[in-house]
Amino acid sequence: MTTSILIASAQLEQVQGAFNELDSCYTWVMCDSPLAAERYLFNMPSLVLLQVDAVLANHSAWRTFARSCELSGVATILFSLHGCSSEQLRREFPWCEGVLEAVTTSETLAEYLHLHLQCQHLQQQLELVQGRLFEKNLELEEGLHSAAHIQHTLMPHKFPDLPQLQFSSRFIPCQTVGGDIFNVLRLDEQTVMAYMLDVSGHGVSAAMVTVSIFQALSQHTGQILKHALDVPPYYQITPPAEVLEHLDREYPFERFEKFFTISYFLINPFSGEVRYASAAHPPAIVVRQDGSLEHLDAEGTIVGMGGVVPYEEEQLTLSRGDRLFLYTDGLLEHENDEGELFGQQRLDTLLGDYRHQGVDGHCQTVIDTVHSFGGDSPFRDDVTLLAMAFG
Repeated sequence: MTTSILIASAQLEQVQGAFNELDSCYTWVMCDSPLAAERYLFNMPSLVLLQVDAVLANHSAWRTFARSCELSGVATILFSLHGCSSEQLRREFPWCEGVLEAVTTSETLAEYLHLHLQCQHLQQQLELVQGRLFEKNLELEEGLHSAAHIQHTLMPHKFPDLPQLQFSSRFIPCQTVGGDIFNVLRLDEQTVMAYMLDVSGHGVSAAMVTVSIFQALSQHTGQILKHALDVPPYYQITPPAEVLEHLDREYPFERFEKFFTISYFLINPFSGEVRYASAAHPPAIVVRQDGSLEHLDAEGTIVGMGGVVPYEEEQLTLSRGDRLFLYTDGLLEHENDEGELFGQQRLDTLLGDYRHQGVDGHCQTVIDTVHSFGGDSPFRDDVTLLAMAFG
């Protein structure tokens, strides 16, 4: 593509020779009239070479043309035939792209224009790349907002209405979309299912895996929670260990390049009987009415590793006044200004000391304490907490 250069000078005869000797790859348009130069400026040349002597002398038409150059955004290089210094010109015209010290030597002029146009081309390429990067960032940001919205909509906004069980939860997402999710469902009259999981990594990919797992563990779209039977009640609720085995087969690391941890519980809301299994998730905690704590750390590896460690199923019984807490490692790993983690011991102390609060207040106390521990700095990972009070 030919580069067009407009030369605007009230004394063309004094500079025309130097420009005529330049490379023919440039298209030159020479105007000694400000009106003619103004008309050609509308064609948006690649560069304007403007003699400013008449502008400095307050020639109104040339001053108007100089103003048009400034407003047009066309790169403009200034020169003077009457000994104006480059510093003076830059002070008078701070918007100019450059100042030519002399225009009488064609070799110097050619080299100057070549370097300037090359820099201009690179600047245009940079702006193009920056524009594309900005568009990509907007797309990514929109994707993250969409993923975060999906993540929020999947969280339970209403718990099963059971007089024997009270529920409370807190979910504080980090600045980037994470992979935490939990759910509580009533599978039948005698069984409440609860789980909490944490997909590795952050961003849209982790969120999409989370959505897939949520659907797999849904009563409406999944086939994992219950098995069909030919006799009444025509179904059998899948034991926790079998649920994790099924997930481990359906979500191999090689397929999704993600793994996840999960705690999965089946609770009888009348008897307090609990069955559970864990895939390397932070152990759930039972806070007994007397203040003693039990960590429910069933054996099992993370989901996605091909069952290298079998999933064990454990049982316990909740008594009146007992509480069950599920959480993700974002709570334990929140740091203070010294880089110290909040840790398991602090969480255990909180859960035991504030067991006489209402279950919702108990959850809020935990979150407030963790946040204060970190100096009110934002969480670097999702923080999720689910509490169930029996009786």
